[in-house]
Amino acid sequence: MIQDGIADAKTENSIVKPYVMSHGTMECYSLKESRRFYEEFLGLECVRHAKPSMVVRCGLKFHIVAVEVGDALKPVNLLNHWGIDVISKQEVDAAYENALNFKDKYQISQITKPWISTACTRSTSRIWITTGGRSSTTPASRTKTCSTLATDSRWMTQRRW
Repeated sequence: MIQDGIADAKTENSIVKPYVMSHGTMECYSLKESRRFYEEFLGLECVRHAKPSMVVRCGLKFHIVAVEVGDALKPVNLLNHWGIDVISKQEVDAAYENALNFKDKYQISQITKPWISTACTRSTSRIWITTGGRSSTTPASRTKTCSTLATDSRWMTQRRW
């Protein structure tokens, strides 16, 4: 679990000497609909800073710039996402239940059951939530965003529960 979100940059051997990774970008179909999902469902802070875009963050200096692209939106998948950590496996489970309960309100099109990821040295429980249109595996997808809710507060050896 990230405690303070601050680490010293290890730039002594690099050509560019950044002090922080400040932002990333993601496409969205509609800023209005996406903002509602980010603020109401995920509890993120959104600030509209330009006509076609807004910044999205959760308490750190790092933020994501969401850019409205309408029908030019490309499908997303599990390898192209932004993760959000919660404190416990129980919160992952609660997020899963809430995603099921609010899927129509927030146009959530895909929700995975909680699973254990052992991609890192520490296992994490995760769900994957995709909003907007059809599943990202559908060729004509109009997926707005893909979010992974995770917690790394438990050491696990099994892959699924």
